[in-house]
Amino acid sequence: MKRNNYLKKGLTIFLIITIAMWVNTSLGVKVQAMSIPHAMPINQIFPDYNLANVVKRHLGKQSVTDVVAQRELDKVQILNGNGCNISSMEGVQYFRHLKQLSMSYNQISDVKVLTSLRQLELLILEHNKLENIDILVDIPTLEGLYVGNNALRDLWALEAMGNLKYIDAAEQKCINKPVEYQPNLVITNTIKDMIGKPIIPNFISDNGTYINTDVTWDLPNPNFITEVSYSFEEVQNIGKEQVLFSGVVIQPIKPQSPAIENTGNINRVFPESSFVEVLKKSLRKNNGMNVGPQNELDKAIEFHDENRGNVMFIQLKKSLFM
Repeated sequence: MKRNNYLKKGLTIFLIITIAMWVNTSLGVKVQAMSIPHAMPINQIFPDYNLANVVKRHLGKQSVTDVVAQRELDKVQILNGNGCNISSMEGVQYFRHLKQLSMSYNQISDVKVLTSLRQLELLILEHNKLENIDILVDIPTLEGLYVGNNALRDLWALEAMGNLKYIDAAEQKCINKPVEYQPNLVITNTIKDMIGKPIIPNFISDNGTYINTDVTWDLPNPNFITEVSYSFEEVQNIGKEQVLFSGVVIQPIKPQSPAIENTGNINRVFPESSFVEVLKKSLRKNNGMNVGPQNELDKAIEFHDENRGNVMFIQLKKSLFM
């Protein structure tokens, strides 16, 4: 009996030690700071030319080719790169003691390089091209986050960031991929609240309507419409804060591709003479014959031009006949 108790106690102690070692190892990997391997030119650490210039000025260097060491980067606690046309923040991860970072009015679309900054408290990224900030949940030290005027469609990840005290997420501008004109245009609402439920639009352009999760427009005239849109606005509870999440979703509209409904002379439909001869052979038409309606062209898969030494294959798409 005593032997069994000793075995149980020994096994318990072993499990506790094993779990503790695993937790420590995991945390150590998670919070490990990034560092450059050796002293390097600024423009090699920061490949974005405009960001390299910002760092050059901040460190008091003469050129972006000047060499800097990790100890110089470790002295930086505040960095301001507002309005410098920066597209990439690559290299910022090496500012291991950075507390405040301001990169507003730039072209930034990716924030993943920031997740190793274990002391970052204030992040200002207004007026950029951010579509997703979920990865910021890996920066538990953040207290202030300013991401207004980007292209965010939800803020759900911020709910897990317990230290956040100041958040700005207003005036998002989300642009969908263009769609071809349709008299009855229907798109799905992609703006979500903190539990993943679509936020009901507070305004829809061009007399659009909202049913279930779809936004619908009746567009009788294709000649005067290039885009439609809907706006949203909702106060969301994030931690102890109430945050205004607002913006607009824009749906660009392309002109409808014209179809060749009636027959027409090949020379008129395709005025390029060399292409006409190839087309006649491929469609098995004689001189002066008409090309059929659109569905006849749609059946064509390839053309053969044997007058150029090699056989030329052209994949035929309707867009070629616009």
